[in-house]
Amino acid sequence: MHVPDGFLDPATTVLTTAVAGVALAFALRGTGRELSERTVPLAGLLAAFLFAVQLINVPLGIGTSVHILGVVFAAIVLGPCTALVCASVVLLVQSFVMGFGGVSGLGASMIVMDLVPILIGYGLFSVARNRLPASAHGVLAGVAAGLSAVAGAGTFLGLTLVGGADGISDVPTSVVAGSLLGSHVISGLIEGVITTSMLAALHKARPDLIRGFAPLSESSRPVVGSHQ
Repeated sequence: MHVPDGFLDPATTVLTTAVAGVALAFALRGTGRELSERTVPLAGLLAAFLFAVQLINVPLGIGTSVHILGVVFAAIVLGPCTALVCASVVLLVQSFVMGFGGVSGLGASMIVMDLVPILIGYGLFSVARNRLPASAHGVLAGVAAGLSAVAGAGTFLGLTLVGGADGISDVPTSVVAGSLLGSHVISGLIEGVITTSMLAALHKARPDLIRGFAPLSESSRPVVGSHQ
């Protein structure tokens, strides 16, 4: 769902860039509540994971592509703020080094690939996890990750309909919507299975590394710079 240069009109490009910038600033401040000396290396590993998994993408022929996001998995393991920062760094590298999307579309790409999926996916997981037994948290995470992919695609479609540049595509809107949402329903199912499987494996090996599975009293505790 990388957004190419010239895909959105100037006003929408400026607005999405501003929203993404504000979100990233808040996320940078929030990493201090989520990271510890022990989990900083894990953040680097998950950033590398996000970079690798997003390299596998399938062009849709409508100016964008479909691929696994991985950001909800990262948010559940690290925390939403740290996940957003890691994903944003990955997005910058993808844009400037790999040529994915466009520089002017970075803000929009961050919104549809990172911000909205994390808000929807991690938000759903956080709200529902205390209403379900711990044994169901992995499945819940998978469902949340799958829905987050569709939410990101829906946001992309909304931005295209509201602020798409003139002449970006000759494909009818109904075809664009069907292709975009349909493909992300499929990728969401795959992402859900991957998320559940990876969390199950990590929980079996190192349950202490999954921040989202910890009790609220622990997962909300400031850790960077703290001395106990």
